[in-house]
Amino acid sequence: MTRKNRYYSPEFKRETLVMLASGEYTMAGLERELGITPGLIKQWKRKAERDGEYVAADSEPTTPAAAAARIRDLERENARLRQEKEILKKAMAIFSSRSA
Repeated sequence: MTRKNRYYSPEFKRETLVMLASGEYTMAGLERELGITPGLIKQWKRKAERDGEYVAADSEPTTPAAAAARIRDLERENARLRQEKEILKKAMAIFSSRSA
């Protein structure tokens, strides 16, 4: 009896790896849930890591472009937080001088 190989689209593989990275599922549990052959997600994950496409939920970006984007986002957030801190400092000074 011959067995026909199943085809999984790149989008399906990507979504599966996103589900794995979320931490809600174990690899074996996800394979059972989706009806995938045991060990197949591990192969997809290895290939994605090798190609620089897989980023675990708790790790840093692996490609230089992703790292640069992450740095830009963090710098933008840092600047916003500094402005908020300065505003709060001024507000505290105003309110503390009024009550004295």
